[in-house]
Amino acid sequence: MTYGAERVELHNLSSNRAEHATADESKAQSEIVAPLSKLALDWYATLPTEADPSCLSKPMASPSPTPRPGRLRIKSANSQAMKM
Repeated sequence: MTYGAERVELHNLSSNRAEHATADESKAQSEIVAPLSKLALDWYATLPTEADPSCLSKPMASPSPTPRPGRLRIKSANSQAMKM
């Protein structure tokens, strides 16, 4: 259902798990669609239009940058330092 019930679809999920638009049964099952649409629209009308500030998370402080490890230098007995 779209906002305002401009478009409604009804699918039988036991036979149409993918909800293919070609298998929309809303026209054939209008006796089911009408009460379900009313329930959904009535429920939607009870929802708040703005978020309750007590439910919003507080802004987080920017995390400090993680120090990057330096390069590991390995010296062999007979060669120069090797970067890894």
